[in-house]
Amino acid sequence: MKHASVIALTFLVVVGIAWGQSGFKAPNENLENCFEGIGPCSNASLTSKQAMEIKRIRHDQNLWNCLNGDSTCEAALLSPSESKKVKQFQHAANLFGCETMPAFCNESKLTPAEVEKVTQIKRSENLSNCETGSGLCDKSLLLPNQLSEVTALQREENLLACETSEGACDTSTLTPSQARQVADAGQYRNLVACKSGDGYCDNSLLDPSEAKEVAEANRRRDAVACQAGDYSCDHSLLDAHEISPKGSKPGS
Repeated sequence: MKHASVIALTFLVVVGIAWGQSGFKAPNENLENCFEGIGPCSNASLTSKQAMEIKRIRHDQNLWNCLNGDSTCEAALLSPSESKKVKQFQHAANLFGCETMPAFCNESKLTPAEVEKVTQIKRSENLSNCETGSGLCDKSLLLPNQLSEVTALQREENLLACETSEGACDTSTLTPSQARQVADAGQYRNLVACKSGDGYCDNSLLDPSEAKEVAEANRRRDAVACQAGDYSCDHSLLDAHEISPKGSKPGS
């Protein structure tokens, strides 16, 4: 047992000598803590050069946090020139937010000229929303001439929506002549839908001449369907001379 202890002790001494000769040093936990900013850091245990480098690293990290408006920023640790730069950067970032993302805007930090500029941007964006319907439209922000133009444009867009059945149609805003125009457009659309067999057809809206026109279009379309052997063929719609064997040519 004593012999084994001597061997183990000799091994440790040899390893220690080899470690020292190779120049390898055990990690400095305190220096690592100071460098990472995690765990206890004792500046007294650092060399003067290490302490200076750690201080410089911390200063740069704090400057970065201040530039980005991080809550961990310690403005008191900045130099006068750095403080000035940070204020300029934060002002520019706020102005950018006011011009592009109103939710991130603090207008109290803007100059009067910048407030006016941001107001004009808001008015322009609101005018665009009112004209295109692409966003929230606040008519209270429109100038009198803009309000007149937007109102006229919205009435025109509503008329087109009513005529084409594209989008929401508010018939209450139509003038009597516009209402007749919309009715005529709807009548024509229904006639075409009935004649083509596509879309929704309301036969009750057809006048006698239109109903006759639709019946004739249906009969002719059915004749072709029957000649082609299509599943939609309805022989009851055809005259005897129109019924021909599948694949035969008319008049053959």
